[in-house]
Amino acid sequence: MAILDPLVTSGAVFLVQGAILFTASKTEFAVFSLAYSYVIMGQVLMASLFGAPFITVLTRGHSQDEQRAMGKGFLRLQLGLTVVPALVGVALAILLGLPPMIAIASAAAFVVLSYRDALRSLLVSSLQVAAALRVAIVFAIVCASSLSVIYMTVGRIDARTGLLVLAVSSAIGVSGSMLTAATSAATIPADARRTLFGMAAWSLPGSIVIWLQGSFYLTIVAISIDLASVGEISASRMLIMPVMIMSSGIMRLLQVRFAGLYRQEGVTSATKLARKIAIIVLVVGTVASALVFLVASRIPASVVPQAYSEVPTLTGAWALFATANIARGAYSTLYQAMGHYREIFTLNLLTLPPILLGVAFAPAHFGLLAAIIPMALGELALLALLAMRINRQPSGA
Repeated sequence: MAILDPLVTSGAVFLVQGAILFTASKTEFAVFSLAYSYVIMGQVLMASLFGAPFITVLTRGHSQDEQRAMGKGFLRLQLGLTVVPALVGVALAILLGLPPMIAIASAAAFVVLSYRDALRSLLVSSLQVAAALRVAIVFAIVCASSLSVIYMTVGRIDARTGLLVLAVSSAIGVSGSMLTAATSAATIPADARRTLFGMAAWSLPGSIVIWLQGSFYLTIVAISIDLASVGEISASRMLIMPVMIMSSGIMRLLQVRFAGLYRQEGVTSATKLARKIAIIVLVVGTVASALVFLVASRIPASVVPQAYSEVPTLTGAWALFATANIARGAYSTLYQAMGHYREIFTLNLLTLPPILLGVAFAPAHFGLLAAIIPMALGELALLALLAMRINRQPSGA
């Protein structure tokens, strides 16, 4: 059941992306992909407080009653913190000349999706997996229904509509919780608040670096090549995203497991589990990526739409990236469970410059494939750095 929540969520997002891809132009799909990449940035920033650090605070020996009380206070704080950056983001986007409705739809999606992520963290921290799954199912059903009605009415799904569908579908699933959070008088214990913001001092800049590593490439491709290339590279990543979103949900559960192992048996046992997961992911993912490349080489050119001729090969590269990303995620999750956000930030920062330089300059010489490979290599380098750093820790740390 733990796998179903992120799987259902990723399926709904995949459906929205697919609807835009097949009913709108390549440029429209590129606009959605760029706008959504900044929605993801907002989610990543909020997750630096209300994702892994939130789970870390809630799982540090608190009773269920204490977790529930703190959870209400944290959700209220989260909702308040998202509104201001959303309004600022809309104003900046309009000042930069972006279409107002795209800006407003993106901001709405950011507010609601970020809140849904925080609620999921709260539910997962107390192992209420069934409740998290119900939220995901409502989101998916409303997404599918909305897309069907809109397509039958106007015959296409554009970028603005796709973003609004994501926002409204999420809002319907969490509206009751959002209303409760907005009107709640719940407070957060001072020590818990200090612990959360203490970790956020490193998790926040670390999250920015991670977003730059994994999502800023679209902006770089749009600037250095063209918007059409953004559409093609986004279409290929779309095929791999369900796997990556599913893995992110699993990592949240793993964080709870790592935290328990770390408290009860020390860093050695937790590290052994992280190493085992990373090795399995690397082996299985490498084989799967090779199969994707093999299938891509056998697909007749007549089968692939001309506007997306490079998608099969690019999908193989994204499979390699996903493999490296998920394997690295096992170690990052361990560091998060231990509260070691400073190390995550520092090591991420070391790998960032080569990745951005590779994405910016390699495609001009080697094609779109070279925009993805530097990111995959960066994930592998980060995995190696995280593994070496944790192996130097004392066994009782």
